[in-house]
Amino acid sequence: MHAASSDGRRCRGLALARVADMSQLTEEPAPHMAPVRQGVDRLLYDHHDRLDVRCRDLLAAGVGNDRVDLLSVWGRLEAELLDHMAAEDHVILPGYAAHWPRDADRIFDEHTRIRVLVTLIRLDFTLPTIRAERLQRLVDTLGAHSASEERGMYTWATDNLAHVAQDLLGKTVSRWFARG
Repeated sequence: MHAASSDGRRCRGLALARVADMSQLTEEPAPHMAPVRQGVDRLLYDHHDRLDVRCRDLLAAGVGNDRVDLLSVWGRLEAELLDHMAAEDHVILPGYAAHWPRDADRIFDEHTRIRVLVTLIRLDFTLPTIRAERLQRLVDTLGAHSASEERGMYTWATDNLAHVAQDLLGKTVSRWFARG
């Protein structure tokens, strides 16, 4: 069954709403995204940028006609995002919580809400239609979450993570850049 999107295009099996700013979407795959800077502090910010590109790829695939492409883009974003949050939860948040417990609790709660949203989207892929509003909500949530982390937790982490934790986190994040 075909469903028309709100901008009038037909989507094979996908009921997708129009994205607010279509000029930011491309139908081309994301370029190889190597880290721009060195050091764990830069890797953290660069990885947020990389996840942002993955989100834009997701929205672009969502307005396209290829469900297989959408599933592929989703799989890459989901795996990388969950690994990113797990690294933050296990490496950064414990130390951050000792200094800024309220903000650490807020970030952990946001991670939990993001994981719930990711689970709901994963379940959407078992249905004949994908809920575009969930995809957009995830992208919007991640944008706000990233900005918040960069203002607080990442600033703290840059100055306070022990060398061993920096090395561990750097290896975790670098692994995603090596995958292309």
